Amino acid sequence: YKKTSSPPNLTSKHLEIVTNNHNNDDEEELVCFQGGEDLTIPDILDAPGEVIGKSTYGTLYKANLTKDESSLLLRFLRPACSCGNLREFCHVLGGIGLIRHPNLVPLLGFYVGCRGEKLLVYPFFGVRNLAQFIKGIIFT
Repeated sequence: YKKTSSPPNLTSKHLEIVTNNHNNDDEEELVCFQGGEDLTIPDILDAPGEVIGKSTYGTLYKANLTKDESSLLLRFLRPACSCGNLREFCHVLGGIGLIRHPNLVPLLGFYVGCRGEKLLVYPFFGVRNLAQFIKGIIFT
């Protein structure tokens, strides 16, 4: 795996790009943001997981990293939801990944595979979700 510098439009001290390029036809890329600097492509792709939700634009997985037993939320985007220019897709997600606010779940990274598959990486927060919070369900 080789680390490359950030693209010119996505400069930040919290941005790191890792590429795995065995040959010119087989390239995959992982862009990491603040909080996801230790992520690697094998960590994400080899993590055992379970489906916790599906939507019209992707499938959510709870993935358990084997190296430190932590959990992540992985969202695999359906091809129809991320079609278009790959460069534009990466630029938009690069901007979203740099946003940090106490009321937003931070994007830790995103992965683009050699066959065009796309995956967003978030921290996993167990027990509660926004719908339960809005409805006032109390947890003990």
